[in-house]
Amino acid sequence: MQVESFADVAAFLAVAEPFLLRQEVVNGLSLAACSALRRGPGRPGRRRGSGAYLAVVRDEAGVVALTAVSLNRRLILATDLMEPQTAVSALIHHMRTEGVAPLNVRGLAAASDAFARSWAAVTGQSLRPGMRQGVYELHRVADGLVAEAQENGRLRLATADDYYLVRDWAQQFQQEAVGDDDREAAHLMVAQFVQNQELYLWEEGDQPVTMTAKLRPTPNGIAVGMVFTPLDKREHGYARRCVATLSQQLLDEGRQFCTLLTDLSNPTSNRLYRRIGYRHVADLHEYLW
Repeated sequence: MQVESFADVAAFLAVAEPFLLRQEVVNGLSLAACSALRRGPGRPGRRRGSGAYLAVVRDEAGVVALTAVSLNRRLILATDLMEPQTAVSALIHHMRTEGVAPLNVRGLAAASDAFARSWAAVTGQSLRPGMRQGVYELHRVADGLVAEAQENGRLRLATADDYYLVRDWAQQFQQEAVGDDDREAAHLMVAQFVQNQELYLWEEGDQPVTMTAKLRPTPNGIAVGMVFTPLDKREHGYARRCVATLSQQLLDEGRQFCTLLTDLSNPTSNRLYRRIGYRHVADLHEYLW
């Protein structure tokens, strides 16, 4: 295995994106990182131990075996190898040589598990499991759900008039989903979603009861995320109707599929998405140290 790192974003994307698009559904996070790189400066200016680290690991046939994108020391891995240990070991050796020290790793279970074990063994750092997420894919909403939803309420874009409501909901969502209480980050995120017309509210009786967002577009698909219903409005089917309606809308607009990430420790939400028509295709593991 050979590791090649890149200082030039365009050169990295020319190699990484075709590889990632071979499994477009499960590589959504890596593809989103690539999109962020494309929107940013042409040269990320990698600094030792921080900044952007962009690398691919090639196998003996010259085919890319693994991609690594680290923005702000948060490492995202993508691979189609069933046994990624050799590729991961080569990557870690290169990162250590370059003085790259990520704060966490996230990716498909096999790759992130292998990386975390090897990183802990090499560095002596203690690691702890982070998020365990399921990657779900949808091509067709279950029969009858959208009609049922339309009988009960409506989906609409969030506007600037909704800012204070969705700001508070986003903060609660971040706290529940990832234990993050960074209010400023949640507020900035919501402002951007509203400005870009990516945040939606589900209303019943002219009252907003659930929110969701479309995010991480890829050439053929798009993700649904930030699904949140306040505690006092749960157990009424609002989230199901909201997600089913938005998913159908995105398919009608020409997307071939929708994806979403679930918290694997929450069986209720996993059942909800399966009922809509989403199917589980992979697991993502995160480790922190």
